[in-house]
Amino acid sequence: MTVNITISGESGGTSLSDVQDVGEISPGATSDAQDLYIRHDAVNFPITDCAFYLVRYSGTGYSGSDPDADYTEVIGWGDDSGSESHGGGGLYLNQDYDDSFPVGSYYCFRSGYGADANCGIELQDDAINNVGTGAATDGEIPVEGEAFVKVRLDVPDTASAAGDRFIQLVMAYSYTS
Repeated sequence: MTVNITISGESGGTSLSDVQDVGEISPGATSDAQDLYIRHDAVNFPITDCAFYLVRYSGTGYSGSDPDADYTEVIGWGDDSGSESHGGGGLYLNQDYDDSFPVGSYYCFRSGYGADANCGIELQDDAINNVGTGAATDGEIPVEGEAFVKVRLDVPDTASAAGDRFIQLVMAYSYTS
C-alpha cells in the first residue's frame, strides 16, 4: 500500500507547491517563520523514523549560480552557529508547537545534523498537534495525526548579499503496511 504525505501551510490544508520562496533576506536578518503541517493517509499504522534533511536543490526553475555551492553555504551558516541553539545563521526548525522560537526548541541544520544521510533531525513528539489514534513518540506521526513545525532562515552578517540560494528540505519516513 502506498502512503501519501501532505505538507501544507495550514492544518488540514492542501499541499504546498514544491518550491517555497522565503523572500529577500539581507545579511544579518531572519526570514519570517513558515508553518508546515505534515500528515499522512496511512490507516493501520503510524509512519515512523520521521526525520528532516537538508539536501542540494534538484528541482526545476533554478535561478542561482551553483546548487552545490548554495547547499554548502547554508550548511556552513549552521556550522558557524555551533549547536542546535541560535548563534549565527542557518535553516532552523521549531518543533514545539509554538508561535515563537524559544531557546532549546529549535534545531539548526549543520554538518552531521540534518545534513548527512545518517544524521537527520528527528521529528519530535512535541510537534504533534493532532494526536489521532495512538500516542505520539519521537520520530512518529500517528494514524490521523498531524505534525506542526516552523521553518525559518537566518542569514549571518558575513553572507554575501548577491544572488539567490536554493536548497531542499526533505522528510524521510518508514511505513509498515
